[in-house]
This record gives sequence, C-alpha cells and structure tokens, in this order.
Amino acid sequence: MEFETAKQAAERLGVTVRAVQKWAKQNKLEGAVMHGNSWLIPKGTVPSANHHDSVTREESRNTRMPLPLLSASFDAGKIKDYIDSIEDADDRNTALAEYFYYTGDEEKTLELLEPYISSDDSSLRYSAGIMCAFSNIFKGHVHIANYISDLVTKDLSAGLKAESPPEIHALEILAAYIGSVIFQLPMPSAPKLEDYLKYLPNGTRLYGCYVLAYESYKNKDYGRAVGICDIAHWQCATTFIQ
Repeated sequence: MEFETAKQAAERLGVTVRAVQKWAKQNKLEGAVMHGNSWLIPKGTVPSANHHDSVTREESRNTRMPLPLLSASFDAGKIKDYIDSIEDADDRNTALAEYFYYTGDEEKTLELLEPYISSDDSSLRYSAGIMCAFSNIFKGHVHIANYISDLVTKDLSAGLKAESPPEIHALEILAAYIGSVIFQLPMPSAPKLEDYLKYLPNGTRLYGCYVLAYESYKNKDYGRAVGICDIAHWQCATTFIQ
C-alpha cells in the first residue's frame, strides 16, 4: 500500500492539513496510520461521509440545528458577543465561520469548517458542507465545491430514505434545496420544503423562505416569490411583537 503525507492528502482533497489530521484521528480515513508525530494516509483515500447507520434515532432527535448564527437573534452590533456566549465549542466554531463568510473571509471559514465535513453530527456536516461549498465557489475552486457537494448529496440521499424525526428531515430537505436552488448543483429529490418549514427554528425558517422565493423568481413566478417574501416579513414582525 502506498501512503502520502497529511499535507499531500490535503492538497489532493482540496482541504486544510488540519482537516485531514482530524479525520485521521477520528478513524474516518481508512488505513491512516500515525508515524512518529505525523499521519500517513493511503493514497486515494477519501473521508467517510455516510454516518446514518451509526446515529441512533434518539441521537437524531437531539441533533443541534445547522447554521447557528443564521438561526440566532441578537442586538445590533453585538454579533461577536453573541458568538462568544455560545457554550458548545462546535456550535461556536460554526457560528464564527458563518461570521467570517458573511464578512468576506472565506479562508477562515474553510479553516474552521473543513474538519466538520465528515462529522458524525448531521447538522455539523450540513453546515460545513454548505458553507465550504459556498466559500470554494467564491474562491473559484469549483472542483472542490463539486467534491464537497458530492459528499453532501450522498449523505442526504441516505438521510432522506431513513426513518428520522421531521426536525431532521427538515434539515436534510433544506440542505438539498440550498444545493439545488442556490448552487444549481445536482441534488437528491426531496419532499416539498414548504411542508417542513414549521420544523425549523425561526432564523433558518426565514432562510428557507428566501430559498423558496428565489426558486419562484428563477422560474419567473414573480407573484409567488413576492407572496413568500410578504408572509416571511409578516411572520418576522409577529415574532418580534410577541
């Protein structure tokens, strides 16, 4: 068997060395071995992306929400204070990566999220897949974005066929719609997103409305697009009034 260094594997996969090292430590790169203080990776190995068999139904019920910053609310000018207040380290890293992406620092987004592309937690995988694909597209690394999209697609296909709570299906369906509508990438067929919006938290639900409105806009169904936006604005206003 021929091996390559973590750096060589990172260059081949289009990710950071840190991501490769974390995957190797988590036994997600089959055949990877520690030699001294360095990891050696079998040539051609890719991280395992399908973990549905290892996640129980009860664990799925407790899965965190993806894109925690998008799903949150905080006072104007207090975004960093909010991120610092997140107790869970993985959620905090994801929120910080979102912040870097929204402020135009795709490099830091990738550095934080690439290790999560092969996470056992579905919401972390979807957050990482979505944000890393976006970041690589904006950096002009379309081949890497397609590679990540392929991992997410395979994972989503397995997830949509599994018996999971509606909250989990809502995450998977939203991820499939984002890939199809926003990225214009081939994604697995999924149930209608509008039937699952109620299972998403407010911030993510509003983003789901944006995806649906954008889909209608692309299809030149402008009346439906405006209607979705009006309903989303009304819901947002009602939430704040309450």
